[in-house]
Amino acid sequence: MNDSYEDLINKIMAEGLFDRSPFQTDAVEENKLLSLPCPPTTAQDFSDEEHDGPSSTSPNQLTSEQIRTTLSPAAEEKNVKLIVRHQHMHFKSPLRSQMWKALYLRMEGIAGNTTDALNAASLADATASLYQETIKTCFSTQDLKSEEIGLPSFVEDKLTQSYYLNNRGKLTVARVLSCFAYNQPDIQYCPMLYPIASVLRHYLSEEDTYGLLAIMAASKRAKYLYLSKNEFDIAAMTAYELSQKFARKHLVYLEVSSSHEEIMNLFNNWLWWIFHYLPFTHVVRIIDCYLVEGYKIFYRIGFALLRIFVKYLRLGTSKWHGLIKSRGLVGGFMYFCTEIPVSPDALMAKAFRIRRFGRAELHKTYIQTQVQMKTDGRLNAFNRNGGRSLSNDNLPSPQVVDNITATSTTLTYKALITLWHWLPERMTMGTPELIYSSNEHGISMNTFYTRSEPWEPTILVIKTTTREVFGTYCSSTWATRNEKDDQGNRQQYFGTGESFLFSFSQGSPSKYPWVNAENNGEGAEGNAHLTKAEAHKKELFMCGKHDMIAIGGGDGNGILLHEGLTQGKTEKCATFNNPPLCQTGDFSVAAIEVYGLFKLDF
Repeated sequence: MNDSYEDLINKIMAEGLFDRSPFQTDAVEENKLLSLPCPPTTAQDFSDEEHDGPSSTSPNQLTSEQIRTTLSPAAEEKNVKLIVRHQHMHFKSPLRSQMWKALYLRMEGIAGNTTDALNAASLADATASLYQETIKTCFSTQDLKSEEIGLPSFVEDKLTQSYYLNNRGKLTVARVLSCFAYNQPDIQYCPMLYPIASVLRHYLSEEDTYGLLAIMAASKRAKYLYLSKNEFDIAAMTAYELSQKFARKHLVYLEVSSSHEEIMNLFNNWLWWIFHYLPFTHVVRIIDCYLVEGYKIFYRIGFALLRIFVKYLRLGTSKWHGLIKSRGLVGGFMYFCTEIPVSPDALMAKAFRIRRFGRAELHKTYIQTQVQMKTDGRLNAFNRNGGRSLSNDNLPSPQVVDNITATSTTLTYKALITLWHWLPERMTMGTPELIYSSNEHGISMNTFYTRSEPWEPTILVIKTTTREVFGTYCSSTWATRNEKDDQGNRQQYFGTGESFLFSFSQGSPSKYPWVNAENNGEGAEGNAHLTKAEAHKKELFMCGKHDMIAIGGGDGNGILLHEGLTQGKTEKCATFNNPPLCQTGDFSVAAIEVYGLFKLDF
């Protein structure tokens, strides 16, 4: 199958069915790329006894027309994800540049709230014009200078993997990143940008490479980049914590062969498993899915690499025998990834057979890890804005505060500022907007969801007929209530440990955070003595049904609103360990208001 596909590519090129190389010829060492062997386009070259779930469908070679229609801005995200996951396209395919450009235009369309392909292309053209203007601002000319271009401070010099870019290609990547830094001055640390930009530049123009990076940094739907040193460090520890669940026995095997310190050193560099160790052919296939799913795919690949690594160590063949003993864990793993014995599609198939891993699991573990690292003092006290505390300094503008306090029937100026100081720091960069008011928009559960679902996070504030005020910070969009679990059932509870309850009813303002955050960030370890049911009670953050809304659960609901949104109840609950938020417990609603911080790219 390998030879036949390579022959097909050569035939396509020879017959002029595509009028250009698969690559950006001005930016790459084309002869070296074309001389690389094509790995098999089948996942069957790697048999594995660990069947976590179904593997991908039979190989699917996308056509040019299919790319145009199935990856358009109008296509459903679920279908796009499945198509990209299941397609099998060699790194030499002339269609990859078209596929990546289509995915970029789709992202532009989503960000611009349009499903029209022509409108999305116009947005990309505007971004390209901005890039050209920024080049002129930064370099005084749009001509590419021959001398070396200095890299922005968010790049680490030792982590500049350029793959098969020629000197001109490397200069254009440096220029792209310099312009990106100019237009994104708040980003102080993001070393993953260089290798990602380098891979993109093999297939995309300089303008489209810049446009993709810009849209990734701004995306609120899928998350693509870690934009500070703290975020990067938390992500590394999150990868370790998740591996204990999704590659547990493989980590146990490695712990026997090495030390805990070596394992921590391995995970400290977990993103470089992909961007420094793996061959270009594998990285390209990973980027396919990354453009749709964001950095979640990197975790899946990490789990798969650990599993495959341990499998081959256990086989004990001459090439891998004594690998850790001779090279150490980090060196042995690096060598294994460099010489990886499975094809890109086999690696992807292994990654996607891992079940029960999704965005919610990743986000929950990330928050738990962040809390634990803060408690342990392992995070830099300064954020990416030069040490400025966003919670203290990035308050809403006076005009925003005046608008809210003038229209709100629930929040006073003092209550709004107090609430603002309780928010996660990164969320204080948002501008609060009153998106639902029962007094203005009517008392309707459907209206509540319709107006709230496009926003994340949201703040729900309730004022009772006895003039008591309390509410909740909801970390996840209410649209998550429509997502389904692995069994195809609609989610009962969702959200993350950043959610909290608050009350302005009983004397001084009170905040009631998630119990595991309050419990020194112990998370799953702090729940080790609990039964599964008891631990589950502590993670009932948000529930949204057609006839009720609940925040917090387990032996009671922190807040429960009935179908008509006129009556409710507040009780002590296991999730937040709060007292009732108003004196009587049962309450009648005088007003409900919802504030949104960031509007999602629906």
